[in-house]
Amino acid sequence: MAGLYLRALTDASAGSFYFVENGEASFGDIFASLASALDLGPVRPWDADAAVALWGHELTLYVLASNSRVRGGGAELVLQL
Repeated sequence: MAGLYLRALTDASAGSFYFVENGEASFGDIFASLASALDLGPVRPWDADAAVALWGHELTLYVLASNSRVRGGGAELVLQL
């Protein structure tokens, strides 16, 4: 990704918007990978009420419970590895 950021900084037009994507992953998949990498054991479910009690309504329901997707329609900046 560092190479792509460098390309965006050096080769992109002013005002351009870029993102890097390589498919989709759910929060559950991401957390399971992190837990495995950090040897934390299996991921456990956490109900929304407990999350709201710890993090507050806005963070829990508008950030963690959101469903945001960004997909590339075609490569504009390509990094050759």
